[in-house]
Amino acid sequence: MMLKFNVKNLFIAALGIIVLFLTSCGFFIDDSSPSADHKDPPKKVSQCELLGNTPRENNFEKFVSIERHFQRTLRYDCNNKLISDELETVKSPRAEVHIKRFEKHEIPENYEFTPKWNVYNRRTCGASGAYSASRDFLAMGLDVDMASALFTFRVDAGENLIDYDFTICEEYNENNECVSNLFEYKGTMILYVDYVEKTLEEDRIINGTCPEPESN
Repeated sequence: MMLKFNVKNLFIAALGIIVLFLTSCGFFIDDSSPSADHKDPPKKVSQCELLGNTPRENNFEKFVSIERHFQRTLRYDCNNKLISDELETVKSPRAEVHIKRFEKHEIPENYEFTPKWNVYNRRTCGASGAYSASRDFLAMGLDVDMASALFTFRVDAGENLIDYDFTICEEYNENNECVSNLFEYKGTMILYVDYVEKTLEEDRIINGTCPEPESN
């Protein structure tokens, strides 16, 4: 009976040493379960989702048709050898859209700083691209494009909610940040884009030109 007791004690002691060793070396079993009040981190919400699909109070609708033309293009080198036979874009899907012009009687007189525009398309979730203002910065237009490009403003087919802000600042701080606006106007242009792709029937042929031989 004494022998059984000693063996049992030795086994328990050995097991304790093994557990202590594993724990000290960083090996352990995590049997903890998530608590009931555990919550996943909040999902990051884009600016488009925050703005929603409701236009601003000052809004108007505009329709524009954008076409992209394809044409079979045959390219030959200067020796009349065919080097390319592909369907190429011969008319880019772009259009000009006028947003708004402020008349002199709509804004304060004798303002000091140049007016500023900010334009944002909720459909594409971005303000990337370019827009052109008049010389006095009181009118704004967009060169809209179905693709993202350096000097155009991207739109998609269908409805585009394009927010625009027009501001005239009256005071800037030392960091050149406007701290007070003399005039501010916020609006939405609801732009409906009808996008059409066409393939022209006639082929386009481009012939290469051989370099002129050098004269001695």
